Amino acid sequence: MATGQNLLFSWDDVERLGDLERLRLALEALPDEALLAALEKRRGRGRDDYPVRAMWRAVVAMIVLQHPSLEALVRELRRNPALLELCGFDPLGRQGRPRCRREAGPDGRANVVVFEPARFRDGVPSAYNFTRFLATVAELEVEEGLNAAMLAPLRGDLMALLPDFGRRLGYDGKALPAYATGRDTPGTGEPADPDADWGRHERAGKPDKVWFRYGMHVIADTVYEIPVAYRLTPASTSEVKTLEAMAADLFRDEPTLAKRCRDFSADRGLDSGPLKAKLL
Repeated sequence: MATGQNLLFSWDDVERLGDLERLRLALEALPDEALLAALEKRRGRGRDDYPVRAMWRAVVAMIVLQHPSLEALVRELRRNPALLELCGFDPLGRQGRPRCRREAGPDGRANVVVFEPARFRDGVPSAYNFTRFLATVAELEVEEGLNAAMLAPLRGDLMALLPDFGRRLGYDGKALPAYATGRDTPGTGEPADPDADWGRHERAGKPDKVWFRYGMHVIADTVYEIPVAYRLTPASTSEVKTLEAMAADLFRDEPTLAKRCRDFSADRGLDSGPLKAKLL
């Protein structure tokens, strides 16, 4: 919970809200219009069984409501019509379109022939539908960075609202699992997850853990417990170098934050003279 005279909110107040109220708060706060517009443009005139905006709200719901998997999210949507409606899905489903083709009839005229009858579309997307949607979001992020771009306006709003926001910052890194073993795919020789790699954690100069993962790096306000910058890297990337780059980019993009920051904390393993010089 944040402390001080100018409180943004109490985490206890948020936790006391119902699930749907907390989800509404998150959906209203996200500056996601540019991302949604880009997703809708990419879909174009393709099949729209599950609208982009409904799919995105459901993905946000998965995070806010702490569902551990897409399958768990789908089960929750099936059992919770209020959540289904808040996301924007049609609880009754819809009738699909038949698949047709034109064929020449005996008289030489073109006739429309149905070769696959219309099927009923369930109102709740499957885990496969969400997987494809998230793949599109990931592709768009690589091309345009619209997810990451949402952090800057949120950070700016908080700085305008709270004069002490950003005064005390801290950094930490965390290993994230990759859905791959690190071995090449049989037959192709291609890595199953080319963006992850092997990292190691050393204790007393000796390797303690070795893993095929990613590294999540976060700088956050340590009073309000809200992130102000993040970066995802392969597991082998140096935390010291990542922190140097993150701090340089953050303070360059937010000069007000650079002037406001008075304390910057991190793990003892990141304590180095060159890094301190750059932060100062």
